[in-house]
Order: sequence, then C-alpha cells, then structure tokens
Amino acid sequence: MSVSHLVIEDLWHKYDSYKENDWVLKSINFNLLPGELVGLLGPSGSGKTTLLRLIAGFENPGKGKIFLNGNQISSVDNVLPAEKRGIGMVFQDYALFPHLTVWQNVCFGLPSRFDLSRAEWLIELFGLLDLRKRYPHELSGGQKQRLALARALAPGNSLIVLDEPFCSLDVAVRGKLRNELSNVLNSCSATALIVTHDPKEALAICDRVAVMKNGELHQFSKPSEIVQSPSTAFVGKFVLQKNLLPIRTLSNKYKTTLGELMISNEVKINESPQVCMFGSDDIQISNDLEVNSVVVAKEFCNDHWIIILRVEDELIRLRHSLNIQINIGDKCHLSFKKGFNGLLFPGKIKCFSN
Repeated sequence: MSVSHLVIEDLWHKYDSYKENDWVLKSINFNLLPGELVGLLGPSGSGKTTLLRLIAGFENPGKGKIFLNGNQISSVDNVLPAEKRGIGMVFQDYALFPHLTVWQNVCFGLPSRFDLSRAEWLIELFGLLDLRKRYPHELSGGQKQRLALARALAPGNSLIVLDEPFCSLDVAVRGKLRNELSNVLNSCSATALIVTHDPKEALAICDRVAVMKNGELHQFSKPSEIVQSPSTAFVGKFVLQKNLLPIRTLSNKYKTTLGELMISNEVKINESPQVCMFGSDDIQISNDLEVNSVVVAKEFCNDHWIIILRVEDELIRLRHSLNIQINIGDKCHLSFKKGFNGLLFPGKIKCFSN
C-alpha cells in the first residue's frame, strides 16, 4: 500500500473577523496518494480556496494537522513557512511577473547554483521553447497557464496545488490543457490537488474527487463511485445534476407532488427521509391531466431538450425529445415514470414507483 503523500487530519479554520463558531472549514479529513490528481469540488464559498491556502502555508489552522510525506507541516502550534514546504501553487490569475520573460519567470526564485536543465526540459515540455524571450503580456491565456505550471514545477516540487487554473480560458484551450495535465504530472512524478467548481471537469480528469459544501466534506471517492453512489443529496444535485423533491410521510407512505414512492419491506428506516433524488430521465410530462408544474426555461442540448419546470418551490430538470414542442410558460402535469429507481435522503434508501 502506498504511503500518503499528503494527509489532512481533522482540519478546522476560521478567519479572525468571523464569529466564534463561524468556521470556514469543519473537520476536513482526506489524503493524496503519490502521483494522484485529486479534485476539490464545490460551489463558491464552500471553502476550497481556504483549504488550498492552508496546504500551501498561507493560512494557519484553527484545529487539526497537515502532513506532507509523513512530516507535520501545519498544526495550531507549529506552522512550517510556505517557502520551506516544497509545494508549488498555480493561482487563478497565474501571478506571473510582467517585467520578466518566460525563461526568467520559470527560473525565478531558483537557487543561484540550481541545475537549470529541469527548467529547460519544462520549457520544452510545455511548448514554450520558441517563446522563452517573450513577456507575459505577449502570451495567450493558454500560454500563460502553461508558463504558470512550468514555474510551479521548476524547483522540483512533488506536490502542486492549482486554484481553478482553467477558469479564464476559452472552451477549446481549457479542454486541451486539462486533458494534458495528467500526462504532464506523470512526466514530472508530481501529485496534484486541483480546485474547481465544474463537476464535469473534476469527474473527467481526476483520480479521486473531494466534494465540499459550506466547509464540510460530503464525499471523497473515485468519480465512478460518486456517479454510482452519491453520499448525500447535495452530491447528487450539485455533481450529477439530479433532481430533489421534498417528501411527505403519511402512514408509512412516502408521497411527493409527482406521486407516491415505494421502498422494499426489507429496508430498515433509521431516520425519516426528507427528500427524493431522481434523474432527468425518470419523469414524464403531459398536458391532459391535473396541472402541477410550469415550464420556466429550456436548454437545447444537441439531440434533446432539457426542460426546467417549477414544481411547488423546486426546479426540476426533465430530458425531453426535440420532436415535441414545449414552450416557456406552459402548464403541465409531471409524474414519475413507472418502474423508475431513485434514492431517499438521508439514509440513501432505494425507492421506486409502480
């Protein structure tokens, strides 16, 4: 079994201006194995960048510890300075020095007698060899991103943390660079933690994904495990774009606006379910029954529509054929398809409809 490269142990953090119990991070625990690309995924304000800053050494933890290669680098009483950690960081805005050339940016901060062959190799690896005399303002967004990565890797850092590195790039360049990232890291024998708020990006390129909300870790799993078995209703909605509907429990029956739900008699209920999670293919729409929803938006998705309907106070996504025209403002009847399979939370209880 591989020894963890990075270990986060019961990490808590709050800023000085916050209230006493208003924690930005709450009991975060996870690890990175050598050579892994791990995604840190969550909406804005979930604590992703704060966690990155704690790992890099720019913030001190309120509670908990951080270990790098088995050595403690952060605790409440002892924090190793950022410059002594050997961790490379790539910022959203690249943080390049505008008055230095590409080559000078890559070499900035390296010891005077440092072997520059690694910097030369990185310049070539990132396709910057012909641009080495250019300044940052003379580079495209993709070239700046490559330069920021090369500079982070130049000192021989084995751990790289990236704060939404592709957020300002156009779609084509973004896709190309993120697909190259794993190969580059493998070439450099580096482990990486990448912050993103894009679920598709995290699931597409990462070995494991840590999903956060409001400073708490909801799931830390392989992408396939998240898709097949989301741990919480939030993971299902945010990462997988599943639908959620509140449940009304009456005489041991679980009812929603769209219909009644059934569960196996063998299932033991430890906590009363609050919401049902289901996919955009699990529901059907009609105009000849009692109205319970209204179309508020629709999205064209190549070979189908995604119809957004308001059901009571919830927005529900429905996958729909292009052949049938549905307009914004239409009032409809929405119901579960027969035999659909969903999940009830809390408890992750399998449910179905007759």
